[in-house]
Amino acid sequence: MDNNTYHYFIGIPFPMPMAEQIHEKLVQSPAFSFGKYVHPADYHLTLVFLGKSDDAQLHIVAKNIKEIAGKTERIPLHFMHTNVFGDARRPRIFFIRPEHSDALMDLREEVKQVAEEAGFYIEKRPFKPHVTIAKKWKQEGSYPGNAEADQLFDLDMKDLFDRITIFKTHLNKSPMYESIYTSELKGSSF
Repeated sequence: MDNNTYHYFIGIPFPMPMAEQIHEKLVQSPAFSFGKYVHPADYHLTLVFLGKSDDAQLHIVAKNIKEIAGKTERIPLHFMHTNVFGDARRPRIFFIRPEHSDALMDLREEVKQVAEEAGFYIEKRPFKPHVTIAKKWKQEGSYPGNAEADQLFDLDMKDLFDRITIFKTHLNKSPMYESIYTSELKGSSF
């Protein structure tokens, strides 16, 4: 199958121990019932959605990401809050979000620029860093709200994020995101 049938994006993989901890709390909580729980191996923070691509474009982006990563220090991110996209009573996306990070915003701008230079169209809407953990509220009642979610998850997770990855999407698989290229940030060793 050629690359043009897949969708690609550039993101930061989420540390597996943190992902598993969040996933476990979510699936064991009767107050938070969603139609789909994201597989912990798929937890990531999207920097740029690329869409369809060919090998030449992906090669250019990978080469430029390596240069960016070589001069970018590992990024400390602190996750303390949950939030939703969509109707607040019946959200379509449930996510955790990091505290503001200038380093993350700068990295996103650099990655966005190399993607545009490689010929990708990048959405113009504001960048809202987040990690999707569930989709499609399915309970009869309304979503209990972010304050209750924050209390349940008791988020106070910090980690150094140490790599940038180009992911390929495999619809109808779980996990559905395949890492096809990873570049470690300066000071990393994985």
